[in-house]
Amino acid sequence: MALELDRKASTVAGGMLLWVEKTGAAPDEAGGSRMQFSYEVRAGEHVYRGTDLYAGVGVDVPASRMVGVLAGFLSDAGERYRSGMCPPDDAYPEWVYEQAYLNEDELAMASFELEEPEVFTGRSGEEEGPWASVVFLQGEDADAALSILEERGPVSTIAHLAQWDFGDETVQAAAANGYVYETPPAGTWDREFLSGPYHLSWNHSLGHVSLIRSIAGAAEATAPSERARRLGSASPTMAAGVGSPRIDARTESLSR
Repeated sequence: MALELDRKASTVAGGMLLWVEKTGAAPDEAGGSRMQFSYEVRAGEHVYRGTDLYAGVGVDVPASRMVGVLAGFLSDAGERYRSGMCPPDDAYPEWVYEQAYLNEDELAMASFELEEPEVFTGRSGEEEGPWASVVFLQGEDADAALSILEERGPVSTIAHLAQWDFGDETVQAAAANGYVYETPPAGTWDREFLSGPYHLSWNHSLGHVSLIRSIAGAAEATAPSERARRLGSASPTMAAGVGSPRIDARTESLSR
């Protein structure tokens, strides 16, 4: 649990203590300003302090939420340490990467619970499948959509991503590539939102967002393939070739 005192918040994630304090507004390169936070990461006798934690431009978020953002960054650092992708001159000292790796699950849970405290929706019995993938974005490609999600919410994000829904053409391409599912695919730590025929899932910490559409009553050719059935409970997969976008405009909502 985080302890929020308006400007300060902290949480324990396994053997790590994370602490964040709001320090004020800092100018942005685009001419605006963004809220800056200082932070501490503690593990045993080790202490690391930083000031490079920022909210989005013009966004004032509580310190407790930024603890979740910090936990997400550290969870990602732990994953990089595990995969051997941690250069010695990277953002944190080596012990931070090692501790993040040892406490990766707890950090991911803290990020999930704190970064987006409002739960928009859950699964319901009214969902109708099968579902066809419209688009899946990750990394820099997902920045614009995640920024819209942060600033305007899931409904606006669905409207943004639905521009790559080309109706029957999208369904046919999804079926041809094995991206039709009996149930909406989402990872363990993904957030989900259901609106009309669309199901949106996202994960700020891992930097991905996915939009799928219900195709209940569609032609037999769009029935889930054996591969899709095996992937039914997995993380979102890359959308089929038709209309799959690459968003080059980078709009960061929360950055370190």
